[in-house]
Amino acid sequence: MAEYYDANGNLVEGLFTADEVNAKIEEIKAAVVPPEPAPVVPVTPPTNDNEPPAWFKPFAERVNQLAGNQQETIISTIASAVDAEKRNNFNTHFNNLAGYEDTPEGMQERAKAAYLLTTGHQYGDNAINMQNVDASKGGPVKPAAPAPEVDEGFKKTFGITDEDIAKYGNK
Repeated sequence: MAEYYDANGNLVEGLFTADEVNAKIEEIKAAVVPPEPAPVVPVTPPTNDNEPPAWFKPFAERVNQLAGNQQETIISTIASAVDAEKRNNFNTHFNNLAGYEDTPEGMQERAKAAYLLTTGHQYGDNAINMQNVDASKGGPVKPAAPAPEVDEGFKKTFGITDEDIAKYGNK
């Protein structure tokens, strides 16, 4: 290593020439061992062409479950456009129709055909009978019960007068 001095004449330590730096880089490169490539593991094909591998079975079961849920959603969407009293007729037509594929698209066509047989007209996306749909549960809407009389203690607490109830109603 060469000796270098600063402007005040003091010895500066730890400086290398370009040749010394290049030699050190080559020394480090020679010391580094390249990693070995990962071994290739042969893939064993499944024994039965129709059966998925064992590790995939939980996924396949979940996919089948979700596909069933999708079909139920398609059927219930179209069935919700039918009045409650015609629902049994719709279900009968749907169960008796044959010749449709067992796919979501085939189920949708089958449900549309059952809707046509039940109502006498084609199903459209705007065919949902909103009077039969309860937004929170998807079931029939129940008529609201009349509001109960306002409790006297409640009236006093909130300063409600009989004139307020007459004017605004018992809500």
